[in-house]
Amino acid sequence: MHHHVVVELEAELLTVGCRSDRKRLEKLLHSAFEEIGASGTLWTRQSTIEHLVNEPDTIHNPVLSDVNTFDIATNTVLVTYVLSTTNRATSRRSSLWLRMHDNWQLRFHQGTPKSQLSGE
Repeated sequence: MHHHVVVELEAELLTVGCRSDRKRLEKLLHSAFEEIGASGTLWTRQSTIEHLVNEPDTIHNPVLSDVNTFDIATNTVLVTYVLSTTNRATSRRSSLWLRMHDNWQLRFHQGTPKSQLSGE
């Protein structure tokens, strides 16, 4: 099953080692990658890479919980999870991973602050 591979890659992208490594980021982020950040900002692949390489240590002690994976199509997996850190608000995250030439690449990511409402 390939789901554990994309979850491991998702976790790797939260590490300082990955976030400071331009070559690794260029391999993992799809050429059309976009991210909608918690602030509502739309990030492109290039702006994401530049931001991360210059400020890689922005997530302290990341913990992924409530992780779910879904096959959307052949070689396309949706990953959803809750991210908890010691320096940021807890957030709900979703990522769309595509398998490209035997490598998984992140095509789209969104992070939204987790509501404190009782409906969650």
